[in-house]
Amino acid sequence: MNDRMWANAIVRENVAKLRGHGYRFLDPTSGDLACKTVGVGRMAEPSDILQAAGYLLAPKPLAGKKSSSARARRANRSTRSVSVQPFDGADGFRLGGSRARSRADVTLVAGPVSLPAPAGISLLSVQTASEMKEAVLQNS
Repeated sequence: MNDRMWANAIVRENVAKLRGHGYRFLDPTSGDLACKTVGVGRMAEPSDILQAAGYLLAPKPLAGKKSSSARARRANRSTRSVSVQPFDGADGFRLGGSRARSRADVTLVAGPVSLPAPAGISLLSVQTASEMKEAVLQNS
């Protein structure tokens, strides 16, 4: 669609209304549009559509259950950063994605990572172990 169409108040109100009734949307992305302009209105990438569809169509054995995963860094006295464990977050993101596809209510508390959150996950970004502890306690 054209970026002006997506920004139109009536379209935005109707999308919000449908979401309020439980309908799911994969919002358009930003990029080159068919009308030779650049903006938000571009169809999502097929891989993103496939991931979202898989999430929506997956069995729901964990519906209503909570799941969490965490990774943080801890500063030592010389202000260097020490990893709590040799873990880049990818395993937690994969596990969270798997549980989200099974309809668990997943909140992923992540320290410094450069991974995109899988569909259906609430991502809380933190920097320190104390921030992570607080986030985990608030979301348990």
